[in-house]
Amino acid sequence: TRYFDRQWLQKRLDLIPHSLDPAVVQSTIAAFIAESIWQQIQKWLPKVERIVVCGGGAHNQAYRQHLVRVSGLDVATTQEFGVSPDLVEACAFAWFAKQRVAGVAASLPSVTGAREKVRLGNINLPN
Repeated sequence: TRYFDRQWLQKRLDLIPHSLDPAVVQSTIAAFIAESIWQQIQKWLPKVERIVVCGGGAHNQAYRQHLVRVSGLDVATTQEFGVSPDLVEACAFAWFAKQRVAGVAASLPSVTGAREKVRLGNINLPN
């Protein structure tokens, strides 16, 4: 389910009697996302000492600054660990493929909440 998309935002902006500067809207969204992420980090990882981001957010300085402000922590990117923020998802899928080829479970109950360890994916070779 998509909760926050362009249509969701437009419905809310239509309720405002005057137009807003796009920079104000974007900054507000970045602050909202940073606060939401920080709330979840506090809930699930209360002893976290550093935040490492990847994906598009790693390139968004305003978002990262908001995250520093709300958390009081250092916010790094995966680049500092030798992995481009733009390639983290590709690396994850490569790891899933490696696990499948090796016949090793990639879905662990202690991580995913699944009932049992599961090998993910299929290997389909041409005839």
